[in-house]
Amino acid sequence: MLLQSLPLLNIATWVATASVKGTVLIGAVILFRPLLTPSTASPWRHAVWLPAFACLICPFGLRLPLTASFGESPSTTDAVLSAASNPARSTLGPTLKPSDRAAARIGTQLRPAHSTVLMSPLPPRASALRSLLPWLALTWAAGAAGLASLYLRNLLRFHRVRRGARPADGKAEAIFEECRKELRVRGNVRLLEGAGVESPAIFGWWRPTLLLPLGLHERLDAMQLRYVLLHELAHVRRNDVLVNWIAAIAQLLHWFNPAIWVAARLMRSDMEFACDASVLRRLSEGERGRYGDMLVQLADSHGAVAAPYALGVVHGHADLKGRLIMIARFGPASIPLKVAAVVALAAFTLVALVQPAFTSPSGGKSGAAQGLSFAGANAAAASPSSEDPRKMGVPLRWRVSERPPSTEGGPDGNSGKLRLGT
Repeated sequence: MLLQSLPLLNIATWVATASVKGTVLIGAVILFRPLLTPSTASPWRHAVWLPAFACLICPFGLRLPLTASFGESPSTTDAVLSAASNPARSTLGPTLKPSDRAAARIGTQLRPAHSTVLMSPLPPRASALRSLLPWLALTWAAGAAGLASLYLRNLLRFHRVRRGARPADGKAEAIFEECRKELRVRGNVRLLEGAGVESPAIFGWWRPTLLLPLGLHERLDAMQLRYVLLHELAHVRRNDVLVNWIAAIAQLLHWFNPAIWVAARLMRSDMEFACDASVLRRLSEGERGRYGDMLVQLADSHGAVAAPYALGVVHGHADLKGRLIMIARFGPASIPLKVAAVVALAAFTLVALVQPAFTSPSGGKSGAAQGLSFAGANAAAASPSSEDPRKMGVPLRWRVSERPPSTEGGPDGNSGKLRLGT
């Protein structure tokens, strides 16, 4: 069947399920977020987003069985199958409806050793939705491919800018090394400057490069340049480029869900607040005011950097007011607030780890997991020797069709029994 033979449909089905779960988590984070004020709990405010985005891109986790019903009563289905396979030992007797008993009798008459009971066609509305699933999957794939091509184009452009950049001035390099030691940033982080860079930005996660606009060290004094470098190196220490890529992949997979785009926008805003807090903890109260002045100067004179592969200091004037208020009110978080943030982060992580696993009411796997198929109205006519079940009085809920046995006695040793077809 198409739904079971195309991996694209299986991937699209998982994306739809993850999107629903992720939307629920995003809603919970948005409701909890106002309790964590940026001036006191910026790192925690950013951290609670991580489980929501992780569950949007990770298909692994704890399996949670969920019961799924497909419209047939399990007792009636099992009863008819049992009566059809072994009418002599059936204890149902008069409890079966006349139509069900007719189905059982006909099932035993039409070569019971080679017969398979198939469920009837889906209702028209469900059947129409089922036929649309391949097209919906293709539409999703086309949208994801288009967004991926946009990511790739911008990534290649930024690679060209980095190749054309040159090592920074000696003054900027000396301040850069001091900031690296102050933040204890390990690894090889390069400092370059180039004409194609509009705003200071950290590029790359595995081999990070800090790109500065050409001549920035001449427009900023030594203290302001130090603030810029501290902010960008804070991104490196916190692995924010990697987190930004996770959010970008989630947007790519769930491009159809506006909640994901809103969450990515809020998460990146909280990321900048967290980096500001990391710098402010190392500044005196007098220096914090100058740090705010530096943000205003960069927002007025340089463009924003908004890409999954690079992180800048400012993103225009959109969040500038909130960041300046945060700087003016900056202070340590209280212990109860930290405890609440830890509990919320643990709860969100637990929910993110849960992967729903649908099961049938009888306790087995769902029809999709078992390879259960819903036959069309002409399924019984597929074999030349079979007759139209409607002419034999079989109710529309059941169809009986022949299927030659694959091996002697069947793979499960129950060739003489009717089973639900695949």
